[in-house]
Amino acid sequence: MANNRDPQALTLNLLIHGGFAFAQEKKKITIYLPKGDHHIFRVGSWLAETELGGVRDLNKPGMRYKLLGIDDNGTDGFTSETNLMVKDQKVKPDLTQAFAALEFPRPKKVTSLRAIDIPRDLFGIKPPGPPVELEGDGTTLRATALQVLAYDIKDQNQLKLVFQDNQKDGHYWEPLLDGNYINLHMFCSEDHHQTIDPARDLEECASLLGFPQLELDTRSLPSDEIPDSTSLPDGVVAEETESLPQRTQRLARLGCLIRQKGDANLAWTENDALNDDPAVCYPFGGPCC
Repeated sequence: MANNRDPQALTLNLLIHGGFAFAQEKKKITIYLPKGDHHIFRVGSWLAETELGGVRDLNKPGMRYKLLGIDDNGTDGFTSETNLMVKDQKVKPDLTQAFAALEFPRPKKVTSLRAIDIPRDLFGIKPPGPPVELEGDGTTLRATALQVLAYDIKDQNQLKLVFQDNQKDGHYWEPLLDGNYINLHMFCSEDHHQTIDPARDLEECASLLGFPQLELDTRSLPSDEIPDSTSLPDGVVAEETESLPQRTQRLARLGCLIRQKGDANLAWTENDALNDDPAVCYPFGGPCC
């Protein structure tokens, strides 16, 4: 792909799939993974993600992850145009409801994909909770099921996901360089469509961030397809954008092709991986003072 980048510059793409809670501050973004038996927690290179270790108490030292080796001069972040965000309220995370937390600096660029339109009147407040206002105008709010955060790589040899306190132990991940890009995938989602409940996922994220009174009245929220491959950030291919339920179906198809001694490439057709997802869980964020 032709571009004007420094041929020696390297980029890390962090692909975030599923239902996360984001607390966004001036210089960093903390990503919380809500607890839930229905979620799969995996982190790693594409198709080689492994289970992320959960923690018992995020208030204790060493219970949060951070990524080393990336630049911390980014200024981009999430906006209410493509994400559900709490308006004019400070986030107060309830860490007892978090499976894990990962802290990243602000990225140089955020790309939000697989949009979901949600009528505003589907949101409600559980009594006796105080009012919570979501950012955005109009009768429809928008969320996205896939976020891609891009970072300049400062030191490729130091790229690793570690605990914040000792910066040694952490989650094993083998960074793989493809051209000028290294991609890191993060999943907090179901692995089959039958268990997906968007309302439950949003309410878990909202409660984790300190807004347990927010509720959503729906059980079906499909995501839009990605228009085409040109909509993807540099260094990301269409096959990497699939959700875990879609991947589960894909791998079953791949297994049949291999058993029948067919062409494994037939498991994907052109732009097939960019198609809409019939049911999704999605991130929920809020400003943080």
